[in-house]
Amino acid sequence: MSLRSICLLAAVALAFIANCEASSCPGGRSTCPTYERVHTLLPDAELRRYNGGIWVSRDAPPDTFTYTCEYSNFYLGDYFRGLNYEERHFNLTTPLLITLDVWNMRAKREASFFVQGGTTGRVAPPMFPTSLVTEPERWYYVRQMDQTMDFTKIMHATFKLMADLVVERQPFDQNKIHIAMYNYPKGKKPFTGPNEIWIEKPKTSGPPMNGFEDMMPAEELYAIADSWLYMEKEPEKPFIPELAATTLPAQ
Repeated sequence: MSLRSICLLAAVALAFIANCEASSCPGGRSTCPTYERVHTLLPDAELRRYNGGIWVSRDAPPDTFTYTCEYSNFYLGDYFRGLNYEERHFNLTTPLLITLDVWNMRAKREASFFVQGGTTGRVAPPMFPTSLVTEPERWYYVRQMDQTMDFTKIMHATFKLMADLVVERQPFDQNKIHIAMYNYPKGKKPFTGPNEIWIEKPKTSGPPMNGFEDMMPAEELYAIADSWLYMEKEPEKPFIPELAATTLPAQ
């Protein structure tokens, strides 16, 4: 191999390493799932590759978004505080990940926290209805947003990202999205950094997930995004643990 070829290969390798940046928790939070930033897709969005790992998860009520977060933070937090079959305590992690169906607001949501050390260490079995989920490596399109708990603004930002991905001809799962809430769990020091929207990229390099012929046109997605800004804001509903149902009805 010629010296020129070696230099070219080295340059390509260095460029790839520079492009794949290691993860860091937003806002200085201490423990979050590890990922690599693959590349910047848009000025304010990027593609990340998340390592596989174990998440503690449970269904969450399709109530107001604030109530969903408070409910999930409370009951999932119990697992980290020792309410598991081995009475073991674990370090709290961030973000609280809320997964929802953007086309069916009445569908049950899913809430989860990453379990630190779950990829290498033994984790304690949770108590029903909380469960442990082993997630494989996943790729997400990510866009940051402010800490708003206003669901209309969150949905506006979500549909706008979906529309932008269609414009860029990037395949994605158009049915479920993930809201990464880094302001949970709540600590003594208020979190001041951004939260995020995660939309999954297909795992294979073959045909796009829900091929582009099945994707909603970008113009319609932009229109849906704008329509959310005119919707009535959700009413205030405090989360009171003593009054909350610990299990949700089947759907």
